[in-house]
Amino acid sequence: PVRTPSGNVSLNPAQAQPQQQPQAPMQEILGNTVDPTLRASCSTVPSSKNLTTGGLPFGFVTAPFSELEPSDKWLRRNADRCLQCGAYRNLYVSVEVSTGRWACNFCDSITTAHDLMGASGLEHTELRDAVVVFAEGGGGVAAPAMVHVFVIDTTIRVKDLQAAKDDVLASLAELPPNDLVGLVAFDSVVRVFDLSSEDVGRAQILSGSESPSSVQLNALGATGAALVAPLHACKGAFTNIVNSLKPPIRIVKRRQARLRCLGPAIETAVAVSGG
Repeated sequence: PVRTPSGNVSLNPAQAQPQQQPQAPMQEILGNTVDPTLRASCSTVPSSKNLTTGGLPFGFVTAPFSELEPSDKWLRRNADRCLQCGAYRNLYVSVEVSTGRWACNFCDSITTAHDLMGASGLEHTELRDAVVVFAEGGGGVAAPAMVHVFVIDTTIRVKDLQAAKDDVLASLAELPPNDLVGLVAFDSVVRVFDLSSEDVGRAQILSGSESPSSVQLNALGATGAALVAPLHACKGAFTNIVNSLKPPIRIVKRRQARLRCLGPAIETAVAVSGG
């Protein structure tokens, strides 16, 4: 104890009980990221071909039109990209700091980057964070044309379908003009649309009761229809077809579940995209 001039007794600071700091709220982890705009189905991006044989797909849900984080957190430089597939350098790549080489986690190709040499090479933000915003973008490698196949469920309510169509067309406006796009819609059957004409909407119909066979998919590709086409060449046709989509008409005598063939539709879309 220490006696003060006023006669009061105070505790020695060394003997005082430390004040407990309030516990920080726990942050929810959404798959492999704490970013609220991205939710992944597993903790790492699959980088092994063995994962394709188990039947368990990798999936993610993202909000591409959400508000960006403050610009002071953006990286003011070009993003390094894989020379083979164009993928961005990310926290799942393997880095050899002695040489500056890194192995792409998508195609296993090797790219050399001098900024990765030395111990400080692993401090780059894109090697630590799941979501990174580049202010410049592009990098030294031109991105290859990508294929985007949109799959639309037409069994949902009219207002929900309209919202989905609006989102698809908004996404379309953000794509590079040379990227390839395709369109698949489904209810009880799968429809793959021909994007070659703005005036007439044509579609190839596949059964929704089972997975499409290789014979059906080969026949689909042999029709000569433009199942995928450059965006700049088919934007009008794509927009017209999307705007024309409506829920199927049903004559319901008793309450029934809506027929949906999501699985065959996704399998067809993957085949159309060349996957």
